[in-house]
Amino acid sequence: RITQQPQSLTVMQGDPVVLSVQAEGTYLTYRWRMGDKWITDATNATLVLPNATGADAGKYRVEVRNLAGAVMSAEAILTVIVPPTITEHPASKNLNLGSSVTLTVKASGTTPFVYQWLRNGEAIPGANQASYAISKMLRELEGAYQVIVANAAGYDLSQPATLLVNTLPQIIV
Repeated sequence: RITQQPQSLTVMQGDPVVLSVQAEGTYLTYRWRMGDKWITDATNATLVLPNATGADAGKYRVEVRNLAGAVMSAEAILTVIVPPTITEHPASKNLNLGSSVTLTVKASGTTPFVYQWLRNGEAIPGANQASYAISKMLRELEGAYQVIVANAAGYDLSQPATLLVNTLPQIIV
């Protein structure tokens, strides 16, 4: 008989995870499973994962068995919050004066993400989406644009994307 079920947990990537069960009976054996697969060498009342990764996220159960029979625990859900990693950086562009441009970033990791766009290292007020649009490019908007992508586990900073206004050819007489 299980007297204390394993509890669901939310941890940051890299944190240790300890799932445990308490049961009454004699000559008890334990077998842990994640999803529909048994975990090799997970045969104690406590399951320890020393360094959680995104691959460890899932549903865990433990079978408690003795000569009289077996019982399966309730499900414990492990959520692992993975810090963002930028997978597509904003691209540098040469633009015509007055043209529009949209910079975009893509990231992997645990959502939701928080975004903050920067120009020349300074935060752009209100620029907090995965894309940043400039409707009319002016010379004073030239510079290096980056974006910080963050979540509860950490952040990543994009490579700079340089926006430059094309210089019109001049006729020299």
